[in-house]
Amino acid sequence: MPPLATWIVILHVLSVFVLVTGILGRFVTLRQAARTNDMHALKAKIEVSQIFELIMVRRGSLVVLVTGLAAAWARGWPILGILQHSPINWVLVSLVTY
Repeated sequence: MPPLATWIVILHVLSVFVLVTGILGRFVTLRQAARTNDMHALKAKIEVSQIFELIMVRRGSLVVLVTGLAAAWARGWPILGILQHSPINWVLVSLVTY
């Protein structure tokens, strides 16, 4: 059985897939909503985009953050990079970007 760090990284990668899927789904539904003339169809498409937004994008981004930090910790990578006198800075850069 793979070590815990590997499972955390796998969970992190899967959560990134969910986040990207949510962003794309939200984009597609909002784009379709912008092109519709029917008020009922517009309402339905906006409701679908809200599902993508609330469940996959907002919660997904938090899960990506938490699992990413957990993966860095489990692998022994310094989270603060150069502030911890480490040559590995991508974790700090991704945290600042978030």
